[in-house]
Amino acid sequence: MSYVREIESLDKEIKRLNAVLKGLREQKKRRQSDLYAYMVANNKDKVGKITKKRIEPKQAPPPRKQAGQKKAEALVLFEQAGIPNPLDFWQRFQSTQK
Repeated sequence: MSYVREIESLDKEIKRLNAVLKGLREQKKRRQSDLYAYMVANNKDKVGKITKKRIEPKQAPPPRKQAGQKKAEALVLFEQAGIPNPLDFWQRFQSTQK
């Protein structure tokens, strides 16, 4: 069927374009890093239409807490808040989150 061949051809083209886009994104990231270093070195806030804030390196997000650690911290908080049975409250709270 010609539909099958067309779909396969489109899939191949999408994969090819994704690879090209990946290369372009990496190139853009390198150039932004170079431009940011230049802007910092020369004390410039804006070059052309690009601002320093827009291209500054992103900070890594803080690491996620593990489930056991979250539960332990929540139980301590519930205790401090004066909840009489923190574990039971935690279990009821968890059931509302599903």
